[in-house]
Amino acid sequence: MTDTRSPDNGALPTLTHATGAPVADNLNTMTAGPRGPALLQDIWLIEKLAHFDREVIPERRMHAKGWGAHGTFTVTQDIALGLPPA
Repeated sequence: MTDTRSPDNGALPTLTHATGAPVADNLNTMTAGPRGPALLQDIWLIEKLAHFDREVIPERRMHAKGWGAHGTFTVTQDIALGLPPA
């Protein structure tokens, strides 16, 4: 595991919201009760889900253009010299 401490003061960088406010807990979600649903007042969860939902995934090109050589291949010298047998 790498150490991500800043070289100037030795403190770990703090995780912040989009507004710049520090995040208190990155691993747990606010719920209504011990096994209840997640609450909409958990702003950090909403930000994380919005960021994940808007990640850019490049689309597959359906008709990508290829390239190749046209014509015929003619051997002018013996290419078997120096090659091991298959």
